Amino acid sequence: MTSEKGKWTRVCLFLPQQISPIDLVERDNDTQQQTIFLPEHSLVWLVEDDEEVCRVMREQLEKMGFMVQSFECAEAVMRGLSKAMVPDAIVSDVNLSGAMSGVELAHNIRLQSHSFTGPILLMSGLPKDELKQKYQLKDEDLFIPKPFTIKELSRLFQIKY
Repeated sequence: MTSEKGKWTRVCLFLPQQISPIDLVERDNDTQQQTIFLPEHSLVWLVEDDEEVCRVMREQLEKMGFMVQSFECAEAVMRGLSKAMVPDAIVSDVNLSGAMSGVELAHNIRLQSHSFTGPILLMSGLPKDELKQKYQLKDEDLFIPKPFTIKELSRLFQIKY
């Protein structure tokens, strides 16, 4: 950082390079178990409109070693991505307040040319068949059914050293 008193300040940040999404998600074909590998202290965006669920999820993700930024609706995430704020992963409920569902958010991010290329995990208490019909959930979408245990969440998210 350099500055001239009363005139200007220049700050240079050197950030680590993002791991490609191919390195971040593995699926076990035998069990259909998904694992998301993230570096320690990764930034995870949590999209959840239920205040209590958001609080619990945030606490658990932070205990696992992640930094968490929470959003109440998909539109806020899209605005954040358009301002060049890029998380390492996004975890979103399917049924959100606002006009856009979590599935629409995931699909829009993938279709648009955002700099975000990390994993997007969708979660819902609805049956997967209903999510496919009502929200167009795809087989390739990362998904965890609610309710899930902390142990299941910990198996899903792994720190990659």
